[in-house]
Amino acid sequence: MTVTDLKQPDHFELIGTIDHKAIHAWVRLYLFSVSPVTFAYWTLNCCVIAAVVLVWPGVNKGTMDTFSILSLGMSGGWILLLPVHEYVHALAYRATGASDARVVYTLRRLTAHCIAPGHVVSGRQFAFVGLAPFLVLNSVLVMGVLVAPTEALRMALLGVLLFHIGACSGDVAFVQYLWLHRTDELYTYDDAHTPQSFFYRKKKV
Repeated sequence: MTVTDLKQPDHFELIGTIDHKAIHAWVRLYLFSVSPVTFAYWTLNCCVIAAVVLVWPGVNKGTMDTFSILSLGMSGGWILLLPVHEYVHALAYRATGASDARVVYTLRRLTAHCIAPGHVVSGRQFAFVGLAPFLVLNSVLVMGVLVAPTEALRMALLGVLLFHIGACSGDVAFVQYLWLHRTDELYTYDDAHTPQSFFYRKKKV
């Protein structure tokens, strides 16, 4: 499937356009709508917060020191995991056949996102790309929390996990969008020049 194919009005229709400069507003729109996707996401957030509450007394370093450990974990997650997260997206894009998958950093917002300009993926492929960092990195972090030799290290890793789950909110919003259109045959691609993402639906015969 190519961009040219998607622009044939007899076969496909454009149903969504996302301006990358205003992506945060789009994410909020879908992240807080109700579905099994968002229910699972917010439940996971609550589970990690509950784990923080359970581990907190065992750190035994005083309230401020324990909070500092948690905050240090969250800060480390932002500094270290943010680029790793996006490059996992890039590897997933490569796995779908993309020849150009790049990470775009936004210094003003201190954020980043991955795009594959001109590479068309189906809805299922896009779900794979979107969920790859969520599944891979969160699984590694959960294992780290379970095997951590000290409560202080466990608290720091919970901070990293809490940050990373929050950083996955945009990916969850995209998966939510796919869920809401689960009965449609969707395709999407990124335009690096606009910069925008486009979602097309195949017309039913």
